[in-house]
Amino acid sequence: MNKKFNDLLHKYFLDCISDEEFKEFSTMLEEDPQLRQKYLEHTMLDAGIRSHSNEGMEVINFEKKKSPLAWISAVAAMFLIIPAYFIFSQPVKIAQITSSEYAGWESSQSTLPGAELKAGTLDLKTGVATLAFKSGADLTLEAPAKVELISAMEVKLISGTISMYVRESAKGFKVDTPNGYAIDHGTRFSVSISKDKKTADFKVQEGEISLHHDSGEVKHLTDKEASKMAPESLVDLEDSQLEGFLTEEQSSHILTSSGNENSIVFNNQKSRLNKNFLMVKTYWKNNSVDRRAFFAFKVDELDLGNLETASLNLNSVPTGLGEVVNMPTESVFQLYGIPDGEDEQWKKDGFMKWADAPKLENALPLATFTIARAKLRTTVRLESPELLNFIKSNQSSEVGFIIVCTTKGDTLVHGFASSLNPEASGPRLELSMKKD
Repeated sequence: MNKKFNDLLHKYFLDCISDEEFKEFSTMLEEDPQLRQKYLEHTMLDAGIRSHSNEGMEVINFEKKKSPLAWISAVAAMFLIIPAYFIFSQPVKIAQITSSEYAGWESSQSTLPGAELKAGTLDLKTGVATLAFKSGADLTLEAPAKVELISAMEVKLISGTISMYVRESAKGFKVDTPNGYAIDHGTRFSVSISKDKKTADFKVQEGEISLHHDSGEVKHLTDKEASKMAPESLVDLEDSQLEGFLTEEQSSHILTSSGNENSIVFNNQKSRLNKNFLMVKTYWKNNSVDRRAFFAFKVDELDLGNLETASLNLNSVPTGLGEVVNMPTESVFQLYGIPDGEDEQWKKDGFMKWADAPKLENALPLATFTIARAKLRTTVRLESPELLNFIKSNQSSEVGFIIVCTTKGDTLVHGFASSLNPEASGPRLELSMKKD
């Protein structure tokens, strides 16, 4: 019981406790006075309760200078406050991901379809996704796009393009942009930030919005009207100036590994692997716990001879295994391509032994990249002539890859999100074809 409580207490103060764990945590506190006392002692060390105390609540002195009866009364009095503190300290969920089309995210929140989102920044690197706000507004993002969720009635578009559908219940929804903001009056509209992030274009499909420039200028847009919010003022736009706005055609394909992935460890100890991560490591003492990662994409329906550009996107995520302090400030990684033939027949699910994996000596080096130990949670985008030519020359139904860490370290196990990772998207391959 004590160990379980300590684990939940630790998760609570790290803000990573799940709803079910929080319910269990609350029940423990209700039923056990000793656990309540332990919680209170920890709470007084936490900045959250101190700031809460500054808002007019008396801070109780827990030094046992009073009689035992007074001490018990003090604890009881404090617990009149705790239920409210628990309720209000839980992150407020303001939106939910309702659809995800090959979406690749960079975010500290879970970005799986159906995930509920709290206030914070979301960076969509690939694909298209739709968020449903609790207020009744729907927001669709086209990659690349970056937004900051502020509340159920407000969002800030930092870069890229979004499309809004605002129901009656969400009238008054606010979209912040450089130089000003838009207020919705029940409508469908789109917003696009310029590449230099200095202007924002607004187009109303139906309904009405009001634009509020930082200068104080206000303009109302209705059906099929458009305007640019420039640094100095609001400027009317014609349809011809918006050609391609939200509808630019691209002969592109976004592929996901979709479970065609695996990791291996040299000593074949299955317990050292986790299906949520593509794990890589090179141990400086010996190779007993070295790890390599493998993933592949189905390309049997594509004409790769017509391929013009290719980029591979990986989400680096901490595995929680090892100590960062013992690693160099940066670690170097090598991406290899698995050639057509026997090496492609590796086990795509379940446990795979080191000897049964594709051989590194047969693989083709395609790209090198680094990850800083101070930024283990990041998105890696790889493009190279070698990567493009490798995919174009592929003659089989899939293209496969290997990731190896070439930096020798002590204990840190590097990880990239697999397609099963609850916080980040797995490998994404973006291909664009020559237009006829």
